[in-house]
Amino acid sequence: MLYGVATKNLNKAVKCNAGRFPPDFMFEIMWAFVRLRELIASHKELAKKIDHLERKVENHDLQLRDIFEAIRTLMALPPKRS
Repeated sequence: MLYGVATKNLNKAVKCNAGRFPPDFMFEIMWAFVRLRELIASHKELAKKIDHLERKVENHDLQLRDIFEAIRTLMALPPKRS
């Protein structure tokens, strides 16, 4: 996309014409690819952590709802007569 050609064709051109490209040309492309893979992996890991946290919050929310419902029920009961 960067050079307007398919990666396969760019790799082929570099192999066939190695003298026409600077020595670090492929390294730069590979570094960008490695960094992109790292970013994707960290994004997936972060997404998993967020999902786990959301489930925990939801679970606590349900527990709190149950507690408050029990308190409301107890408050609604008429006082005991002695």
